[in-house]
Amino acid sequence: MSVIMYKQRFKHPSDSRTPLLNYLHIGYIATRPRSMKNEDGVHGLFGYLDPNNPCTLISWQDTARHVRKLSEQKKNIYRAIISFKRTDSGELGLHSQKHWREYAENHIKTLAEKNNIKMSNLGWCGAYHNEGDHPHLHIVFWDKVQKIVSNYTPPKIPNDIRVQLIKDTFEDKWKEFYERKKAAKALIGGGYEISVSITQIFNSDEQLTEAAERLFKLRKALPKSGRIAYKLLPPDVKAEVDEVVDFLLENNSYLRNAVNQFIGIQCQIKSLYTSLDELEKLNAYQNKCEADAKQQIASLVLKSVKAIISKEYELRNKQFAAEQKQFYAVECMREILGFFARNIVIGNCMLEDNKDFSGELSYRAAKEWLLKHKDRGYEH
Repeated sequence: MSVIMYKQRFKHPSDSRTPLLNYLHIGYIATRPRSMKNEDGVHGLFGYLDPNNPCTLISWQDTARHVRKLSEQKKNIYRAIISFKRTDSGELGLHSQKHWREYAENHIKTLAEKNNIKMSNLGWCGAYHNEGDHPHLHIVFWDKVQKIVSNYTPPKIPNDIRVQLIKDTFEDKWKEFYERKKAAKALIGGGYEISVSITQIFNSDEQLTEAAERLFKLRKALPKSGRIAYKLLPPDVKAEVDEVVDFLLENNSYLRNAVNQFIGIQCQIKSLYTSLDELEKLNAYQNKCEADAKQQIASLVLKSVKAIISKEYELRNKQFAAEQKQFYAVECMREILGFFARNIVIGNCMLEDNKDFSGELSYRAAKEWLLKHKDRGYEH
């Protein structure tokens, strides 16, 4: 999947220097070298201060004065940057200032909605900078009727904007990805095998017997009726479920291998949208993925135990034979491995779309490019 870089900042509305700094910022994006000019060749600003006041028909100074006045009213003036790799912008047909202006007009709604600004209250201006390997848009936007000063933007907002821009910009690729996702599911349903083999369930008969006994022991701790969900269980019962999950992970090499692949692919996918270059960030996200994997295993374990309880009720509390217990253990592990197999195939489908990031660049090379350019050049 192709990459879009998105950043969003603002100067504190209560800082006495903010109105002047916002004025200067408008002048900077409108006139700096490699700022592509409008048809009249005077400045590069486009956008709308209001529906009847396009920035292309007034001087950049008039736009800057308008923004400064809003700043003096302590309205938040957001500064955003949308940047592409040169090869991606070329594929999208973004070759001129006119094309980039149309792109901004087509996607400004995303910036407004994610920042909780009604389109009827939105004012904005932008400029296209034809910069080296990262051509980019500067967009300045605001809420014309804002009453309450905001001094913080949750990181989720720019993250959500970046993801939505990727989805909307590369819509055809996303459609192709979801078609491949459906195909992957169908293939797995037909017995398709990847590096997670679901024909191998347990490492030994002894391990199978132990897993079966643990499942049947767990059923005694759960209610015989009503909804059974991991999040709703009492702490002591959760602890028993966690013990079963830990046993399976520690002793079943097939499951451990599947979870490791799942975590690795999730980290690679996450890197398409945000940087995991710092070891601390990478470790934190790996831990999150492992916790998610454990919770999924716990949910599937509970599903199997509910099937046991249902069958037990049907048999009116008759004792299960050893073979019957092992059958439930095998089915439980088959569902768990099947879940990870599906998600590994789907993840690989997404990463396959990213391997053509730049000509023949590998994923590692693409990531190196991202790290190299992470914080350099996007303000210019």
